[in-house]
Amino acid sequence: MKRMLLIGATIFLSASLWAADVWRSSWSATNETEQNLCPGKKGFLHRVVVSSAATGTGSKFLVVSSTKTVGSTMTVVDTLYEGDYLYDIVAITTTTTKGMFYSNYGLTTVARVTILYDCY
Repeated sequence: MKRMLLIGATIFLSASLWAADVWRSSWSATNETEQNLCPGKKGFLHRVVVSSAATGTGSKFLVVSSTKTVGSTMTVVDTLYEGDYLYDIVAITTTTTKGMFYSNYGLTTVARVTILYDCY
């Protein structure tokens, strides 16, 4: 019986060592107006991936916290360049407004952008 318990514990512990974080994702390929990723919750921005670059000038992808004030910009990514950008930051929220918003602005052509995030 002890041997069975030891084998079971070993299998359980070895399987838990391979666990990985699972993130929510949002994929955008249009010139969208503002979208809330975490309505009513706090947001955590993990990563922004530009998988297909835009062409033109002034092509930006913006992620802001729910307060939408001067200090609430979490990131501005230039979508003229493909890339993988790691952040791991929490959105600033207030007791009345929660969320994490994104928008594309100034896009002359479509860029493909994926946001990895979580809400809590």
